[in-house]
Amino acid sequence: MKLKLIILLFMIICCRALAQDKLPAFLIVNTSGNYVRSSALPVNKSAILIYFQPDCEDCRQFTALLVKDDVIFRRYDQVIMITNSEFRSMRQFVADFKLNEKKNVIVGTEGWTSTVQRKLNITRFPFVTGYNKDKIQRWRLTNEGNASKLYDQLKRFSSRSKNDH
Repeated sequence: MKLKLIILLFMIICCRALAQDKLPAFLIVNTSGNYVRSSALPVNKSAILIYFQPDCEDCRQFTALLVKDDVIFRRYDQVIMITNSEFRSMRQFVADFKLNEKKNVIVGTEGWTSTVQRKLNITRFPFVTGYNKDKIQRWRLTNEGNASKLYDQLKRFSSRSKNDH
């Protein structure tokens, strides 16, 4: 009986070690009205995923800091910004911050499906998570009501070696 319990525990531990948090599969509509699938993202590229709401004041402040400093856009191969808001408000957000001018930025809405939001258990906005070149999650940051503090945390994570992401 004890042997069976030990084997069962060993199997649970092994399964947890193998279950890595990968970039969730998604289908979004970008500002041009085109569909973008996670499976179409370039391979062997680090990524940062930012989940936001266009009318969220912290999201707007965070994005303003992101655009002003520009270090994150240079640091990551891909910056993926996803919302579940309507297309028009997402498009206005992109225009407000000139995000279409950034070559490595993908912005889109997943609409009412909220698949990414549910998979990552996102309850506060903005939400930021980083993925390495294998699209395995390395870290995640949740807004605690202070956009500049969240941005400072992001910069600290981003200052690490590129291999850590």
